[in-house]
Amino acid sequence: MTGKTCSADVSVVIPCYNAERWVGRAIDSVLAQEGVTVEVIVIDDGSTDGSVDVLRGYNNRICWETGPNRGACAARNRGLALARADYVMFLDADDFVSVELLASMLQSAISQSADCSVAQVFDQSPNGPLTPRLTPRVNNWRFLLEDWLKGAAVPPCGLIWKKSFVINLDGWTPCLSKNQDGELVYRAALRGAVFCRATTGYAVYWQHSGDRITNNVTREKLWDAFQTQVQLVDDLSGHGEFWGDLYHAVSMSTHGLEKRASALSDASVERNIAAFRRYHKFLSYEGTRLHILGCRIMGLRK
Repeated sequence: MTGKTCSADVSVVIPCYNAERWVGRAIDSVLAQEGVTVEVIVIDDGSTDGSVDVLRGYNNRICWETGPNRGACAARNRGLALARADYVMFLDADDFVSVELLASMLQSAISQSADCSVAQVFDQSPNGPLTPRLTPRVNNWRFLLEDWLKGAAVPPCGLIWKKSFVINLDGWTPCLSKNQDGELVYRAALRGAVFCRATTGYAVYWQHSGDRITNNVTREKLWDAFQTQVQLVDDLSGHGEFWGDLYHAVSMSTHGLEKRASALSDASVERNIAAFRRYHKFLSYEGTRLHILGCRIMGLRK
């Protein structure tokens, strides 16, 4: 089902899966935007709760449709195909944005001829305060990837994209269950994307125990996260860019994956990551001196 929406400056695509409790808040935060016209597109990904009933309540103020469960990336790509604005945000149904954010991001993107505008993002849990997330440097693609790999990753609620650029990237990779947004940013950076930073406004990345893609790391999710690192290294090597601080950032990131893999009962992922790290001659351990000493004494698994 699709509602009628006026010409918009920004299309906001919201993938929704069993988000009855949250999706209304995400939609309301977009409809409340000041200084910019918005198009809200919600793709319900086969929800089995009351999400669709929530969407029906917005009548023609939003565009929405529902279909079988195909995953968040497929839902985002469907929303991208429907989007009519020149700029698009992919807002998870759990998250929301401040009233001035989209206007600020759009202004920054246009004034700096950027392909992607980056905003400040805060983490928040039901009874917790807003906690700022680290943001990457945006003045150089190597700096951005380095910071991203070291933990300054920006979730989809903190990015707006030039729609044509994402389309030229062939959109989101549907088969991934983990690090979907990171993989998109990796490809964008290596394709010459220009990034900029919004000066005002913020997004909130909601922390809870529900069904969002970042929760409950499984073997499949960890393997997908590792494969995005493998592809990144292949791409960097192909461009002659796998060196220096960026090389070290990949080492730190894959060491973090190796530590998480050590907690899984299936050790095959850990063995594959360890072999990958040995092949590229990464340091055996990354982190503080105390962490490195502990790993050497007890071994990585402990």
